[in-house]
Amino acid sequence: MNIVKNGPDGIKVLKPKLFKDNRGHFYEALNLKKLSKILKKKITIKQSNVSFSKKNVFRGFHFQQYPFTQEKFIRVLNGKILDILISIDKNSKNYLKAFYFELSDKNKRILYVPKKFAHGFLVLSKNATIEYFVTNYYSKENERSINIFDERLKINKKITQKKLIMSAKDKTSNF
Repeated sequence: MNIVKNGPDGIKVLKPKLFKDNRGHFYEALNLKKLSKILKKKITIKQSNVSFSKKNVFRGFHFQQYPFTQEKFIRVLNGKILDILISIDKNSKNYLKAFYFELSDKNKRILYVPKKFAHGFLVLSKNATIEYFVTNYYSKENERSINIFDERLKINKKITQKKLIMSAKDKTSNF
């Protein structure tokens, strides 16, 4: 696994080594020993989540408050998404700024999301299946959301002008 892009405030785009032959391909999606070495810190995965969504579904922006903050590793098993991270670190020059990453089953990229980011994604393909590994357990009491239409966010207007399919929860901001 290699880092193909370093983003601000610790964001990383990773790409696993792909082994191809006439049967297809193989790659390690998660190797904690290698990830810990790449990120220069011990990584412990506590939960794996899978999400299936249709085109134009937007899920997010979600994050967990202390003591349930989470680092995430996002990958697409099927389809294509625009993954969007929002800095929630009030001490960062990037506070409430959006960062965009295209992930797909074709590019095999894995997005590392540090604790101080809210995470969301927009499905660009007919449908998409996303898997994400997290470093802490989910806590309903500590979950927070940011509405993509929140005026404080610096979101690309092309995205917010689309007809997004969203849950009622994702239309609220409680951070």
